[in-house]
Amino acid sequence: MADVTWVQDSDLLQGFGKSFKVSCKVRNELNNLRDKDNIFYTTLAPDDDHPLGQWPGVPSQPRIFPIGNWRITSHYKTDRTYLHPIVMITDAHQKLEKWEVKNGLYVRGTGIFVEDYALRIHWSKESDFTQGCIRIDTEEEIILFARLWDETVALISDKKDKWISFEVVAK
Repeated sequence: MADVTWVQDSDLLQGFGKSFKVSCKVRNELNNLRDKDNIFYTTLAPDDDHPLGQWPGVPSQPRIFPIGNWRITSHYKTDRTYLHPIVMITDAHQKLEKWEVKNGLYVRGTGIFVEDYALRIHWSKESDFTQGCIRIDTEEEIILFARLWDETVALISDKKDKWISFEVVAK
């Protein structure tokens, strides 16, 4: 059983014996909420020089957080208002279609698919929408989530493998 579970499109994430109110709303071509000049770029795979992924990748359209068995591997503090104050890092990724962009505007999908990384769990005071990340409803809740993550991984004896399992299931 996963340490943390989210049923895709639901408003509750279960973890650490607690329920966290969440959302995962994206603007894209499917819901007609993304402006044609608001280009989203994928994040390429992490490597030794870019442990959080390489950005920018290719132009694409965001999708909600993918179904799968993932890991929450760490977190970091940030002053970026879109992500403030804490971002939970996951190893989640998904295939997204590369989009043609001309004169700074989306034109069409190309039929070529690339992996997108940097799917996180965070709070934002700027927007209820994300680029595919799960947004915890309040600043206090993301701080609590990170503290509970810290307390849980502190109990793991293997110093190299400090992560929490995270399952995302279909509604």
